[in-house]
Amino acid sequence: MRNIKLTIEFDGSGFHGWQIQGELPTVQGALEDAIARLTGERIRVIGAGRTDAGVHALGQVANFHTRSKLDVSQIGAALNGILPRSVYVHEAIEVALDFNARFAARTRRYRYRLLRGRSPMRRKWAWEVPFVFDPQPIRDALRTLEGRHDFTSFTLHALEQHGRVATILDLLWQDGPDECVLEIEADRFLRGMVRSIVGTLVQIGRGKLAVEDLERILEARDRQEAGPTAPAHGLCLLSVSY
Repeated sequence: MRNIKLTIEFDGSGFHGWQIQGELPTVQGALEDAIARLTGERIRVIGAGRTDAGVHALGQVANFHTRSKLDVSQIGAALNGILPRSVYVHEAIEVALDFNARFAARTRRYRYRLLRGRSPMRRKWAWEVPFVFDPQPIRDALRTLEGRHDFTSFTLHALEQHGRVATILDLLWQDGPDECVLEIEADRFLRGMVRSIVGTLVQIGRGKLAVEDLERILEARDRQEAGPTAPAHGLCLLSVSY
């Protein structure tokens, strides 16, 4: 038995998220189908990040166990010849049998892109924000989110399996003339957490919420207190660290 670690890029536009959902197209399903064609084995692929429908990835990490004798240097290219063009394996390496892409991950880093106005070329991978917003209060609000908090107010899932506490290790807001970017790194993410944070920050930038409201929202542990959920297509999983 061997354990193969994959680093994967994908365009999430045509997928119903990472995790297998019956007959719906998912990234995990596409990978498992490709591996079955390559090795003749029906195996389960473990992903580091279980992204929602429409979310993209530049550096998703996954692993699978196989009895195949195929040289690991050929696995990535062979899978890329089978996978749809919206999924690409950048690297395939053999790792220890007990490596688990999800549970061994120390941090995950996401990027969210926001457009000031319309862009037909970029709208597939960024949120065309239909409001004018001021980035300065958004930058001021980031300090409140850093560190260890209960993020119940920023999750879409009422029953998180492993609790709702997470530690945000890094937050970076970048302004451009027509595009803004938020990068966020944490030890774990709740479902919809990044998009809920982005939606709330935009409300702060619009003046609908004050910077000081963030502490109240965190303490409330109530999703209704935070801002709306930003669209999925602006979000991208950048990297996973081990």
